[in-house]
Amino acid sequence: MTDANSACVTLLVLYSPRLEECRPFYQGLGLRFTAERHGQGPAHHAAVLGDGVVLELYPARPGRQTDAPRLGLARSGCSAPGSWTGWAAR
Repeated sequence: MTDANSACVTLLVLYSPRLEECRPFYQGLGLRFTAERHGQGPAHHAAVLGDGVVLELYPARPGRQTDAPRLGLARSGCSAPGSWTGWAAR
C-alpha cells in the first residue's frame, strides 16, 4: 500500500473536552508528551510518534472539537492492522 507519489500524514490534531483524561490514555501507548503553547494560543500537549508524525492534543472549544475520531495505533512488535482485535479511541 505504499506509493512513492502518495501523501503521508505528518500532523494529527485532536480537540477534546476531556483533555486531561485523553493524555494518560495515549501515554499508556508509550507516547511522551511535551506541554506547548504557541503565542496567545491554548496550552496543549504534543508527542512525536516513531515515524515522525506529530500528535497534538488540544482543549476543545466552540467550533473546535474532534467528534468521534477512529484511530488505529500500534506499539512496536504489534501485528499489522487488520490482523488483530483492537479498539478505537474516542
